[in-house]
Order: sequence, then structure tokens, then C-alpha cells
Amino acid sequence: MDVIIISANRWQALKCFAQARHTLVTERANAYLLLSALAQPGCKQIITDADELEIYDEACMLLSKGQDRSEMATIICKIRLAAVKARPSDEKLAVACFRACLKRCNWDYAQQVCLS
Repeated sequence: MDVIIISANRWQALKCFAQARHTLVTERANAYLLLSALAQPGCKQIITDADELEIYDEACMLLSKGQDRSEMATIICKIRLAAVKARPSDEKLAVACFRACLKRCNWDYAQQVCLS
């Protein structure tokens, strides 16, 4: 049996994704609260791993099903902008975040990612 080691940050991202998929409102609310906290200015935990960002992105889209997607798009774009600001020399991350903001039709954050 192989053992897979997952970092604490990756584990938190996967937990958030699982909570976003859950049918219980309390679990979905926990995922929303975590995403909202990560999007707050001054948050000490900045996600800079591209895979973790994708997991959080999927969690946001799951939470926005049947609702206005603009709020969740803004949350994930704020998280992505913080990632680009934390690692300005990582061009690959910046391009991925820019494309993700465009995909979510969030032009303001796409522009801010370009300027970072």
C-alpha cells in the first residue's frame, strides 16, 4: 500500500472542496466562511500553489450553483490576486490567475493581476 503525503494547505483545500459538495447547509457554510476569510485583505494565509488555487476555484463554483456567481467569482479572484502579489516573479502563476479571472468574467481583478 502506497502512502500519499499531503501538505496541510492542500488538505485544507480538499476539505473545503468536500464541504462545498456536501448536502448539509452547515458544511457548505463552513466552506464559504473559509473562502471568505482567505479573500480578506491582510489574511496571513496566502495560497500560492496553482493546484490548491484550482481546488478552491472549483469549491467556489460548487457553492455558486443556482445563485449569483459574481460573488463567488470575486472571492476566488481576490484569492488569486493575493497569490500573484505574494509571488510577483512567478510568471506561470500570474498567467494562470489572469486566465482564471477572465474565465469568471471578472475584468477588474484580471486587470489588477496584469498590473501586479
